[in-house]
Amino acid sequence: MKVKDLCLIGIDYGEKKLGLAFKERKLMRPAPIGCFKNQGDLLGKIVRLAKEKKADRIVIGLPLKMDGQKTSMTLKVETFVHKLRQTLPEKIGIELTNEIFTTQEAVERLRGLGKNESFIEKNIDSYSAVLILERFIEKNQPKEDHKLLNEEQ
Repeated sequence: MKVKDLCLIGIDYGEKKLGLAFKERKLMRPAPIGCFKNQGDLLGKIVRLAKEKKADRIVIGLPLKMDGQKTSMTLKVETFVHKLRQTLPEKIGIELTNEIFTTQEAVERLRGLGKNESFIEKNIDSYSAVLILERFIEKNQPKEDHKLLNEEQ
């Protein structure tokens, strides 16, 4: 199935909260949808969101060093992914994509849009999740679909 035909949820995993983004079927551009606090029934919330949005896949940012080596946060994300795989219905896949510099890029993008520091601080995680989805889409879409992504901007 082509990436443009998939419904995707992006997650920027953090120790305090998770940033969330969503890409609808037939559209190439993901959008931020908020954050979940990393507490309580987090896995249940993600499963409910995935079912509500009829997600085909969840794409999670994997924090790696510049040289591709794992960090202490990588291990936390891998543990989270393992638990999520056990909780999600089998038909919903999980993909990992390198999230290096997504936070910095999201800050630059938001500043470029004229957003103030308060807005950025409140929304940075969900915009980082947008970038995680954009990277996944860019990596997995056929070359002819690259034009579609650029036209939607």
